[in-house]
Amino acid sequence: MGDYAGHKTALVADVDCTAAGKPLCDSNGVKGFPSIKYGDPAALEDYKGGRKYDDLAKFAKENLKPLCSPANLDLCDATQKAEIDKIMAMSDSEIDEAIKTKEAQVADAEAKFKSGTDELQAKYKKLQADKESIVNGVKKGSLGVLKQVKADNKDRPKCKVAAPTACSEKEKAFIEKMTGKTDIIAKQITRLQKMKGGAMKPELKLWLIQRLNILQQLAK
Repeated sequence: MGDYAGHKTALVADVDCTAAGKPLCDSNGVKGFPSIKYGDPAALEDYKGGRKYDDLAKFAKENLKPLCSPANLDLCDATQKAEIDKIMAMSDSEIDEAIKTKEAQVADAEAKFKSGTDELQAKYKKLQADKESIVNGVKKGSLGVLKQVKADNKDRPKCKVAAPTACSEKEKAFIEKMTGKTDIIAKQITRLQKMKGGAMKPELKLWLIQRLNILQQLAK
């Protein structure tokens, strides 16, 4: 406001919409505070740019200048002049009716926009709820078990007593050592199952599981 104080063609002003300026604010469609409008005083438009000083100063320099209007016909092009001449030939009642029609079109567009955004919001909420329902259902279902089995499989022994091609030399030696020793096998299974839950080095734990796997196959 200080920068443009006393300017010949531009005015930057503050209006109190809750007091004496309320009629002016109402006639220009001010619905929230702070609102910034610009342009011809008789047809102000909404300012949608940045609100820091530099943003406002740049916008003012580029836009706060005389514009085409009935009072500034020299700034109008041929098309604008023709439109002004057409409107100036209309009666006051015709102009009022035209303004009413145009404002109704704007109000209708705003109502459609609001209705459309409300529908989108409702659809978004439903999609969000559906997604959460599916995700929670999957997580509470078998997904956790599938991942647990997958993790367990990496340590699950692959050695098969009946077809030991996938067995290591150590496992093959253990199969040969324990084959036919039914009474010892049962005791070993019991002992290893008790040890299975205890703390031990990873390599020892793996060998315990491998031995248990072989013993359980031999016990069948």
